[in-house]
Amino acid sequence: MNITVTGAYNKSYNRNIVVLDGLKSNGVHLHDFHYSKKKELHQLAFKKQADASDAIYLPSFTHGDVSFIKKISNQALVFDPLISKYLTKVFDYKEISRFSPRALKNFYKDKRAMSRADLVLADTAVHADYFSKTFNIPSSKFKVVPVGYPSQYFYPIPKEKEEEPIHIGFYGSFAPLQGVNTIIDTAYNLRARKNVIFHIIGDGFDYKKVVAKAQRFGLTNVRFEGKVAYQDLNVRINDFDFCLGIFGAGLKTELVVPNKVFHYMACEKAVITKDTPAIRAFFEHEENVFLCDGSAESLQAAIVALLENETLRNKIAANARKTVAGRFSEYHIGATVKNAIEKLIS
Repeated sequence: MNITVTGAYNKSYNRNIVVLDGLKSNGVHLHDFHYSKKKELHQLAFKKQADASDAIYLPSFTHGDVSFIKKISNQALVFDPLISKYLTKVFDYKEISRFSPRALKNFYKDKRAMSRADLVLADTAVHADYFSKTFNIPSSKFKVVPVGYPSQYFYPIPKEKEEEPIHIGFYGSFAPLQGVNTIIDTAYNLRARKNVIFHIIGDGFDYKKVVAKAQRFGLTNVRFEGKVAYQDLNVRINDFDFCLGIFGAGLKTELVVPNKVFHYMACEKAVITKDTPAIRAFFEHEENVFLCDGSAESLQAAIVALLENETLRNKIAANARKTVAGRFSEYHIGATVKNAIEKLIS
């Protein structure tokens, strides 16, 4: 199979690494026509290659490229939006009023791109259902392809066990769906446990507010570590005793299973995250994940449960690693995408 990959996409973004490396590992030949701006694309060379390929693939966040590429080639086009710009900006970040012209513009960016693609990938079934119902697109156009993880970047690193302190880790972009404020409230509630340290990696949207809150609380059990390079995340995750997923209150939290959850599990770490339809579709409470309702009180109870039951913590961690290695590596994700494209063009 030959696939032409194009668009103004980020080659180093996790989802794109997983899908593209996964396709390669399944014997697919990729022809890359990446560009930063549309005027950089050599349209004649692209059309010649695209028309000779089995399909065109537009990676994550290339909403604005779908119509452009469709005008150049009529070849089957597969689009992986990963997010709805409308949902993210209006309901998650709340940057735009729901009925404003900018909200309408983002709505039609999503709708136009998904409508014009021949196949749309969605990371979870509930996310696909949201796309379909919100933008009035037939559900048959969607294929669920979990985020997964790249096995060359995330794997367990054996280390000598320390009895104390217990290191609880989180990394993320501080987007509202991640609920980092809940982690800070939980750290405050657990401040009397001097043997527990929270490590928070990353920065982004709510970073300054979250740091200010921790400082206002006078927390000494939280360490903000700033950004860590993607290729260094594996080492840091392996330093943690267990890890934290997402705890936001918005709709987007209910629809996605983020990169970090797969990365933690690939490193054989027990993960605590919010109980959502998306997470329940892939994982089972107290088998390969530990779920809570997303509040600080429930997160506190979950952390205490794992602190006081090392056997359960180790069982969840081992099962998590087994689950993702057996179903969600780049090879498995690539096979799913390849099979979906074969069905599309048959």
